[in-house]
This record gives sequence, C-alpha cells and structure tokens, in this order.
Amino acid sequence: MVKHNYWPLDRVADRSATAGYLRNGDPPDSGAFAGEILRDLRNGPSDATIDVWVQARSESVPTHTESRPYSQFLALGQVRRDLREVGQAHRAGPFVHTMFGKTLLSFAVSEPQPFNSSHERPPTELASYLLGPLTRCRLEVTMAPDEAADLLQRAGWIASIASAVTRKRKLPSWHAESAIEEALARADSVEDDRDLVKCFTTPPWRGDASDLLTDAPLTEDVRDLHFPKLIRENEFYAEFASRRAQDDYYLLATDVHGLFDGVPGRWDGLRRLLLPGLEDFRRGTISFADFLADAYRIRLSVTRRLQHTLEALASIKGLECPIFARGDGIFAFAHARTLGTIVRDLDAFGRRQDVLPIGVGIVELKIGRSLRDSLARVEAALCITKLAPDGSPERIRYLYGEPVTGPTQQRLAAAVGNVSHQEGGPAVLTKVDLGVRGYHELLVPFSRDA
Repeated sequence: MVKHNYWPLDRVADRSATAGYLRNGDPPDSGAFAGEILRDLRNGPSDATIDVWVQARSESVPTHTESRPYSQFLALGQVRRDLREVGQAHRAGPFVHTMFGKTLLSFAVSEPQPFNSSHERPPTELASYLLGPLTRCRLEVTMAPDEAADLLQRAGWIASIASAVTRKRKLPSWHAESAIEEALARADSVEDDRDLVKCFTTPPWRGDASDLLTDAPLTEDVRDLHFPKLIRENEFYAEFASRRAQDDYYLLATDVHGLFDGVPGRWDGLRRLLLPGLEDFRRGTISFADFLADAYRIRLSVTRRLQHTLEALASIKGLECPIFARGDGIFAFAHARTLGTIVRDLDAFGRRQDVLPIGVGIVELKIGRSLRDSLARVEAALCITKLAPDGSPERIRYLYGEPVTGPTQQRLAAAVGNVSHQEGGPAVLTKVDLGVRGYHELLVPFSRDA
C-alpha cells in the first residue's frame, strides 16, 4: 500500500546537495531536498496537488563527553553521525532522511488524502516508520512558488520544534502541532516556559524560503547552502590541517552573545521577542496557529540578522577561509602578520549596532597540538568572552593564553567556583555554567590571581 500511495524519493535524494557537515556519508541537506520536491511539483501536471509529510528527530549537544578535552564542535559532529546512523537503520518505507543542524528531517510525499490531526494514532501506513513528531502540508502547483516554499519550510520548522519539545518534556506525541500546543499549555513554571520557548530557537532551513527555489551550484565551489558567502562546515578539517602545518597561524571561532536571552542595550534576544505572542495565546487573544505564524516570522527575521552579522564579520580584511560552523558562528584563520589589524577591526565590529553582539575566541595553531586540543582552547576562549563584562576587551575577543583583566578574572573565578561547588549533587546550571564545566581545566588557570 505504501509503495503505491507514496512517491519514490530516492531519485530526489540523489540530485540533492548534501548537508555539508560530515566528511564522509553526508546526508542530503533538508532545504536542498525540499527544493527538489518543489521543483518536481512545478514540473508536474498542471493540476497537481501533493501532501508532503515531514517528521523530525533532533538531539541536543552533550555538554561533556568521555573524550578529553571537551570540544562542543566535535560533540556536535558525533551527534550528526549518530543521527545519520539512525536514518541509515530506517531506510525502508516511504521516508527519505535528510539533515539540518542537529536534526534528522524525513520526508514522504503522497497524493492528497484525508488527515485529521485529532486522531489518536498517526496514519496507519506511516505509523511503523515514524522516528519523531510528524506534520503535513498540502501543496498545489497553482500556488505561487514562494508560498509553496514557505509552507514547506514552515512545516519542517514546526516538526523540528516538536521534536525538541517532546525530548525535553518526554511527551509521546506523533503529531507535531499538537505536541507543541500541549506542552505550552502544560507549562507550570518559569523554568518550564524558558525550556519550551528555547525550542523555538530552532532555525529555519533558509532565512528566506524563496532561496529553496534557486539552482545556484553552491556546493560545487564549497559554499554553504544556508549562508552562501561562507564556506561549508565539512571543509574545516582540511583547512585546519593545512594551516597547522604552517608557521604563525591562528584559529578564530565566533559565537553570538545572548541569541536567546539577549544583551541589554544591544539585542532583545529571541526569548523576549517570542514571549508577547505566547502570552497572547495563553490569554486567548490569538489562536495557536497565529502564535506559530508569529513565532515563525520572528525566527526568520533573526536568521536574516544573523546572516547579515556573519557576512559582515567574514568580510574583515585578513580573515582567511570563513566557514559557517557550530550553528550560529564561523571558524576562520589569520596569519600572525595580520592578526593585530584583525583584532582592531574586531573591536570596532563589536561596537556596531547593526549586528548581533559577537564574541571571538582565538588560539594559536601549533604543529604539536591536535585538532581536539586546538578546538577545546578556542572554545574555552569563547567561554571567557561570554563571562567577560561589557566594556572589557575580553567581551569581544580573547586570545587563549593571554592574561585576563581584573573584572573578567573575578567573574571567571566565581563561575569556576560555582561549577566546582555544584559538582557531586543535583545542580541547575546555566548554559555558561555548563560551558565552564566543559572547559574547566582550561579555564582554571585564568581564574586565579597572577
């Protein structure tokens, strides 16, 4: 029955661009795959109508691993490999598995069929193939291309949120929208709300859904599919190896300060942007569908602002090979002869009001230092930028190994002490605390008075 009612999508996967994350066995990119479905629809019969089913299985990045020193980038890579293996182990049935970020998104396409989201069970022919919450959107060839692209991207975004929600709340729900609505209705504490609203930080496949319709051969010149002025993440390994073998090179890594919580006076943060709509939904002022539409619009706008920020950052003269990585930042390289100029430009960049607030970690590459050791140190440097107070030089950029200024040292000492105090018992740790715990042995030397 499944075979006759659903499109065979392997041919779509074969011509889709890969996700750009893994060096070997990289799955199709979710957005590229969605774009191929849209192209097939446009090239089909003039009265074609299809149902696109999207399910998602997302994972969180572990804050510690057995491999030491800890590296979030390498931990994220392991999450992606694990998701790929899940997809490879479930290749039967109508779904084809793709990847975006740390989420496995699976697509199936059928002719239009009845669908009632209030059913207690998923569609019978799909039930045994589900790996996560499922949603559906109906597309018609008569729709404007941008409208169809937006509907499909929105469906994938909702499925990803639902996967994160069900993972956090351990709610066994197959229907994506119902899972989200139920979790939001059940939240009974500020911490519940915080965790659930954070699920809405899940990024859409593109900042503008119309980008799904373009045929630009981005992968042929290793450009990133989501941020085309940057290079794909899986190119990082070769670029790192090349520069580590040379003299006087530095690795830079960036992160957004307060993407979720915001930075006073600089950036409201996704949480503050999303809360008014959530409060309106709970008061009954707007419907759940309106809340989702508003949240999706906000998330798109933040993606576009991130794109502007990263493109502006990557254009700093002297930065080599800017690579989109770690979800909302870049890796780049700099030679010692240009580092001083780059640092001055970073300081100026950090004061700009038209970009998101960014921190930059820097580490010197050494021939005897491994990839893991270099990544751990540049990520520890990023952690210090998150702890540093406004106005301190370390808030914008920090070169691992340099002494820190007094106010930053005091905050670092307090954070290291808090994490040390919490070890051995149940602890409610902030994201920064978890970072301090992950890079603990690399941060302790800078938390003590010289």
